[in-house]
Amino acid sequence: MKPPSTRTPLDLPASEPRRMNGDLGASFRHFRALAFVLLCCASAVHAETIDARLDWAQRTELSTPLSGIIAEVNGVPGAKVAKGDLLIRLDDRQWRAELARAEAALDEAQALKQEAERELERNQELYERTVLSDHALRMAEIEAARANAAWRRAQAELTRARLELEWTRISAPFDGRILAVAKQPGEVIVNRLRAEPLMVVAGDRLLARAEISAQTAARLAIGDAIAIEPGSGETQGRLASIRQNGEGDDGYRIEVMLPQTSEKLFPGHAIRLELP
Repeated sequence: MKPPSTRTPLDLPASEPRRMNGDLGASFRHFRALAFVLLCCASAVHAETIDARLDWAQRTELSTPLSGIIAEVNGVPGAKVAKGDLLIRLDDRQWRAELARAEAALDEAQALKQEAERELERNQELYERTVLSDHALRMAEIEAARANAAWRRAQAELTRARLELEWTRISAPFDGRILAVAKQPGEVIVNRLRAEPLMVVAGDRLLARAEISAQTAARLAIGDAIAIEPGSGETQGRLASIRQNGEGDDGYRIEVMLPQTSEKLFPGHAIRLELP
């Protein structure tokens, strides 16, 4: 009869440790795969895809503070423009005449100022020789000050005349596109209480606008990267603004700035945004 075995659980054959190590390795791989799946699911829970619509990022109404007759209009709706291009010009004959008058007035004021300064110097010399009264010297000083003030006013009038002549020409403030033209050559504009819009231009940059809930707005921050799916290739924009639709409204609107203008995209196009 064989004696009972005294082998303990630690006394395993050489093959058994290898089998246990293999089981542990397989368990670890299963755990890692499960963790990856859970991470993907967590990201999917937070990610949200919404509908959006493109619009111009910058839209500007061009006008002038002057009243007058339009002499020239360059461009039609839809035309592209470069920064500095002349778009509208008023009949500038009136302002050129004002500029000439201001230049002549400044020349006259300059001459009077110089003569008043020379007269003051002569009176000061006489006063030092004690042949001129205090009152006479004081009057010469006042006259010199008056001439200097007139000269400064003439300088200001010349600056104003130059500015108004510049305002007769309206140029494109940036590279972009003409959206609307409100006036044509020969029409009169009267700017009294408010400047009339003469042309509307938009910059090259586009943005996407979309409606979101308050819960979604709470987890977003200005500058967040937003994936954009326009259908012509995925790109990425930046969250530019978050605003409430109205007081007491639980809806919000976001604006996402596109990185650059694409010929395949145009205001009015529907796209998809993938929120983080």
